[in-house]
Amino acid sequence: ERIATFDPDITIFAFGKGLSPDDDMRQVILTNSIYPVEVAKWLHTHTRCRCFIQLGTCFEYGHSTSGELLSENSVPRPFNVYGASKLSTRFALEHFSQTSGDQVIYLLLFTLFGPGEATGRVTPTLFNAAQNYLPAHFSDGLQERDFVYSADVSLFMVRLLEERYRLPQWQLLNVCSGER
Repeated sequence: ERIATFDPDITIFAFGKGLSPDDDMRQVILTNSIYPVEVAKWLHTHTRCRCFIQLGTCFEYGHSTSGELLSENSVPRPFNVYGASKLSTRFALEHFSQTSGDQVIYLLLFTLFGPGEATGRVTPTLFNAAQNYLPAHFSDGLQERDFVYSADVSLFMVRLLEERYRLPQWQLLNVCSGER
């Protein structure tokens, strides 16, 4: 009732589950795959909301092969349930957009870093080790990552919201630096 009264014009789905190995697989699938589509359908029926922005993940692509840069046209090959469940949402929301006529902008966020980042992630681990004059232990370092600063994503989102009328009904966009 509160949401219907609020009557949003745009909804941003910015939640997910499944990066921790302790996460229950059923909850990962419900959170990433089922809830966004069900909420979008409900909002379409009960509010004036006709624009949905879903935050996906580069995990939907899986590992890059032969060192090629990933693009929106890359074939998805998720390697875990998190990426696979987000990918299923992508396909479901694309279908929702086509059948409802609502605009869906699907953003694939690459590796975010910035304030509030979990302590076990690369940047906090590196900074903590440097501040305490301790060695930082990482993997073999052969993988490549595209890191995106969280404030840059925020600025991108503001611009996206201002310019969304120029985008088609269904849009898939990588949010990344494009640098190795």
